Amino acid sequence: MRESNPFFTAPLIVVLLMLSFLPITTVSADETPTTIDMFEGGYVSLDVTLDGNSSNLSSSILVPRNVTFIASSFVIEVDSTNPSPGQVFVDVANDGINEWEFNETGFGNLGHQNVFYTGLEYATVTANSNTVMTPGILLPPDSSLQSSKLNVSFSPDVGGGFFQIGEYKQAIESDIDGDSMPEPMFLLEPSGNNSSSFMYIDWNSTGQMSSSQTIHTCNNASSISAGDINADGNQDVVVFSTTNNLACVHIANNTGFEPVRNITISSGLIAGDLGDFDGDGSDDVIAIHNSGEVSFQGWNNVSNTLNVSVSETVMENGSFGIPANLANMHVGDFFNNGTVGILVGDFTGHWTLWFYMNSIVAGPIYTFDGITQNSMVSDLDGDGDLEIIGQNDIGYSLQINNGTQWNTTNVMGGFNIVNSTICDFNGDGILEIMTPLVGISDGSSTTIEGNITYRTINSTTIGPQSLQILEPWSMPSNIITMDMNGDGTLEQIIAAGESTKGVFIGGWYEISLDADGDGTDEMMAFGYSGDSTNGLDSLVMTDMFNGIMDDLNPVLLGSSKTEYDYGIDMVNSSFSVTSTGNGIFNLTDLGIGYDASFLIDTNPHPTGNLTNVLNLEMTPGVGNFSITISVNSTDSGVVKLKNLAAIHIPGAPNSVNPPTPYMWTSILSHDIVQLEWIDPAESGNFADKFELFRAEAIDGISL
Repeated sequence: MRESNPFFTAPLIVVLLMLSFLPITTVSADETPTTIDMFEGGYVSLDVTLDGNSSNLSSSILVPRNVTFIASSFVIEVDSTNPSPGQVFVDVANDGINEWEFNETGFGNLGHQNVFYTGLEYATVTANSNTVMTPGILLPPDSSLQSSKLNVSFSPDVGGGFFQIGEYKQAIESDIDGDSMPEPMFLLEPSGNNSSSFMYIDWNSTGQMSSSQTIHTCNNASSISAGDINADGNQDVVVFSTTNNLACVHIANNTGFEPVRNITISSGLIAGDLGDFDGDGSDDVIAIHNSGEVSFQGWNNVSNTLNVSVSETVMENGSFGIPANLANMHVGDFFNNGTVGILVGDFTGHWTLWFYMNSIVAGPIYTFDGITQNSMVSDLDGDGDLEIIGQNDIGYSLQINNGTQWNTTNVMGGFNIVNSTICDFNGDGILEIMTPLVGISDGSSTTIEGNITYRTINSTTIGPQSLQILEPWSMPSNIITMDMNGDGTLEQIIAAGESTKGVFIGGWYEISLDADGDGTDEMMAFGYSGDSTNGLDSLVMTDMFNGIMDDLNPVLLGSSKTEYDYGIDMVNSSFSVTSTGNGIFNLTDLGIGYDASFLIDTNPHPTGNLTNVLNLEMTPGVGNFSITISVNSTDSGVVKLKNLAAIHIPGAPNSVNPPTPYMWTSILSHDIVQLEWIDPAESGNFADKFELFRAEAIDGISL
């Protein structure tokens, strides 16, 4: 850029350049350095009280004029016992440019880390039944941690809780929507006019629990089964009514179920179930009757009804010609060989197994004795085949399947296992038998009556009752389990409720946190967990005893660190969290108190360091002058300034020579003289202004 100005009859123009300049520090070998080691007023250290609103200007450095600083620094210290000032800013010379800031994203409050490296006061982590890492926490490597706190809650994908579906007669496992994730299906208690219905609760991959509409079925329903009876790949539902000797068939379609077909089966119905007894790929209706008959009927896709029953009469134990008084039935692949059998027991405790052979119900293939009531089927030894457990008049009996037959173990004495289930509810690899104890209602929904007890069980014995009791919901009366989302944690399906009846759905979870990766958990919790939507809160663990502090203190100094602006070093510490199921960890209420000192020396501005800042303030002359240290913060608190070391030598800093002013004549005539000169701005930071003087002769100029 060029500037011009016309002058008339101007024989001589003189240009003067007024200058400002940056100092350049030079040191001569024969100059003796002097150190300033106290703040103005003779203080070795200063406690600076901050209000979070305005700068504290009470601190300063008294420096001599006409010297050059060759090195300088001081320390800002924070004590965790004092209130944290939040983010802190130090402006030496109070010129609006900070020589030190504690204000990076993730730094949190000085002396009290309260945020994750993201700058947020909370963090969420997705867990998949394994160990995952949390977002990091920034801490000074040479700090001394004085306290720690953290809340970690876990909300499983299956949020669970209590669903007010009313009282139900039976709960079973189903897969109505065909997503390979089981849904609990409920046969509701008949209404006052004996009208019966069923419904199910589904979990989907978005984490939502939804209840189906109630589906009406035949009156006086006694049990419910789910299976594919027409081989179309969809699960159908059959409801049995022992009162009316009915199999009430609900064929699944694309929109739900076809209208119910109430089909009469043989009289004297005791129990019914579904299973592919004849091995044709579709499930059959299987039943036992008070005449001693065991029967099955396949579905006819042409006539849309059941085929004619194929049956066999079970004889009383060891007798011929006397039909057994049947009481119980189980259907399953008992020997893990792909063959579905019918296992039936009579009131004497005699059991027989029947297979489909040559188009008939053949047997008994195997027999055993010893179980008269409360029979359950489970794989107690983990080999794939199925064992039977149940009670008798003197105790209980274990029927252990060795692959070819059941071997009996009878145990005297026992306990009630009515409405119990066998599962590994806590994922520790050990089976437990879980038994609900209803308790007595007190009419209040704010208290929990009743509980669930459990005992370990294996192929040889049942252990003593655990000292721990489970209290999922008030007045539990029946329990089954299934893994509704495939994460390896079983959801417990429990009939419960006092004045309001329904079902509790929830898993038992164990969570933990390891702060330093040494394999020892600093925080842990176990129990039922939900997402609070249906009254089941998240599972929470808390650092109540400064466990994180104890774990991090020994390793901070040796950890890898990152240098930020103003020479601040930070260690990024991440924790590992573990859960036994899929869900979300939510980390809140972080608070790590620490004592730390920070050196104020380097900065990211053009000055580069505190030494240059002090030299910029230098003036010629004699005597001393003050350089103010402005300290500001975002919160009320206290910091300490100490360890001042400002080393200087005699003589002010050297100046940088300015550029030579440049001016020329652009127009010269009898009428006008036009002069142009370089814009002062193009002279950089050194030029202040140009001054032009007119004189008759050069000798007339006096500067």
